[in-house]
Amino acid sequence: MKYTKEIGTGLAYVINIQNFATFLTDNIVVAILSVLSYKKFQKTYYKNRIMKVSNLMSTPEIDVERLTTAYEENISQKPNETEYTGVAEGDNVIILQLESLNQYIIGKTVNGKEITPNLNKFFGENIYCTDMYNQGLGSTADSEFEMENSMYPL
Repeated sequence: MKYTKEIGTGLAYVINIQNFATFLTDNIVVAILSVLSYKKFQKTYYKNRIMKVSNLMSTPEIDVERLTTAYEENISQKPNETEYTGVAEGDNVIILQLESLNQYIIGKTVNGKEITPNLNKFFGENIYCTDMYNQGLGSTADSEFEMENSMYPL
């Protein structure tokens, strides 16, 4: 209640006949253009062609026996072991995925105190990869999927 006068004055400034007329005119123009575009699209060659093509498309029957044979042939041709087989046997893998952590703070101190003491110890005992390149357009939400599956989700 204390600010009623100020709010009322602000609303009167924003809600006026000119702004209302502009809003109404814009919506009417968009509605008319939408109707005209829709009617024009209905008469086009491409719309009719899309309908014809989609009617011709059908799912072919799957030859399960042929697929099974091809799969078994591919599996039999793959080597069971590579040069990397068993390299990390008995070792643990810990992957840190950190958000908004800049590399420059690793190993730094402020007033004689380490900023990231536990990470410093961890990196001192393990491999610390600094030359990594993003291979997709993933964001934070996609990073786990990319790391665990080596691919960017659709």
